[in-house]
Amino acid sequence: MVRGHTQQKVHPGMSSSQNRKTAHYGAVTGLRTTTDGMHLLSSGSDSRLRLWDIDSGCNTLVNFEAMRLQTSKPLQLAVTDDPSLVFIPCMSSIKAYNTWSGTTFQTFRGHYDHVNCCYYNSQDQELYTGSNDRQILVWSPSTPALTEMV
Repeated sequence: MVRGHTQQKVHPGMSSSQNRKTAHYGAVTGLRTTTDGMHLLSSGSDSRLRLWDIDSGCNTLVNFEAMRLQTSKPLQLAVTDDPSLVFIPCMSSIKAYNTWSGTTFQTFRGHYDHVNCCYYNSQDQELYTGSNDRQILVWSPSTPALTEMV
């Protein structure tokens, strides 16, 4: 990672081949910073989610509960503003994890094919998800069910 004009930091997944630390045991498929800019979340084709401290470049070693990720294309992750939750597409569902403990907070089901992306709208507290089923679903805490965008 590069900061400013003269200071350069190398994220463990991007260091030289001599001193290489492995971010994932497979391709890195998604990246997302927390809204406070202090942490970076990465997903990989190894079906792992990692939380990195941006200043030190170190893995925080949060043990995220098991997930099954799509490995053939990039994924778009979403994070709440506070940033207590991270949303990640997991095959045909979306899982919300506690960012700091790694425990599953909630699983969203409604798509009929692989979910590729998600976006959290903090103003309306809504989660938008897009899938290979050609649907965009809106998940809102104010309604018990989901809303389909047309």
